[in-house]
Amino acid sequence: MRNNARALLFSLIFILFFSSGIATAQDYPRPAPEFNLADLDGNYISLKDYRGKNGVILLFWTSWCSFCRKELKAINNMTDELRQDGWEFFPVNAGESGYKARSFLKSSGLSLKALLDEDNSVSDSYNVFGVPTYIFINKEGYIIYTTHFFSKDTYKKLTP
Repeated sequence: MRNNARALLFSLIFILFFSSGIATAQDYPRPAPEFNLADLDGNYISLKDYRGKNGVILLFWTSWCSFCRKELKAINNMTDELRQDGWEFFPVNAGESGYKARSFLKSSGLSLKALLDEDNSVSDSYNVFGVPTYIFINKEGYIIYTTHFFSKDTYKKLTP
């Protein structure tokens, strides 16, 4: 009986964790909150700069998250393909210092142009609960999809 209770508790925690940050189909499309974040070189990126041009994929991540590490490594070599398909990709480090994010990317051999959300204000505005979280924003500035894992099949279906 005790093992059954433990299994039930684990299942509930798993369901709450993995479903809480994912919106349902009827939640889309919805306006993406505007942001203006610095990259690791101090250049500022605004969502409005891409409106009407390209779709934007945001990946909220942290250096301590093992799933984030896998996702960042998997997508690192896809940035050119994403751009060719009409997407801009921005990994957004959630809640860590620029030093920590830069050190992690460098030690991992990743060449991604990361944005810094040190105070989690952008993460909060996007209702990010748990990392990694991908947010797909169309060129009109609307969130069209949210997920915790990148799927090439899904990405191809969403391509503008």
